[in-house]
Amino acid sequence: MAYCYCGEYLGFNADYHSECKKIIQILELYGKEKVLNVLETTLLRNEKQIDKKLEFLSELKTKIEKKN
Repeated sequence: MAYCYCGEYLGFNADYHSECKKIIQILELYGKEKVLNVLETTLLRNEKQIDKKLEFLSELKTKIEKKN
């Protein structure tokens, strides 16, 4: 029985998912800590962008409500 890195059962004589292989290669190449730091930085940046968009939409909603 063969399981992929992600834990999914692949059956007999199956190869790992290509996405899972790429992730393992990246982790081996750059190290777990560096990869996690990059992911954390990216998630924080995305969170800030979402907050800005929500703020803009809130302001836009307020302007529309004032006009009505």
